[in-house]
Amino acid sequence: MLEVGINGDLAGDLRADLLLIGENINPLPMGNRLTLPAGQAFEFAIGFDLPLGTLIENRLGLISQDDLIDATLELLNDEQVRNGQVPEPPSE
Repeated sequence: MLEVGINGDLAGDLRADLLLIGENINPLPMGNRLTLPAGQAFEFAIGFDLPLGTLIENRLGLISQDDLIDATLELLNDEQVRNGQVPEPPSE
């Protein structure tokens, strides 16, 4: 079973909790002397804070609309060159 919990403000900090519960299907060797038998139950839990608002604020300023347009035109021109076509000069 996998359980995921997220709590907090989407524009601020979030808390994420993951819980994985189950049983191993096959015997699991743990070193030279110990093997966990098949069917052994396990539980793994982890929780962490996500500064989602801060991540979004910091990342949104990295790419401007002009940068995105330039990158798209560059990809289109590269594709035209690969197909033997002559790319059109950018219109200013």
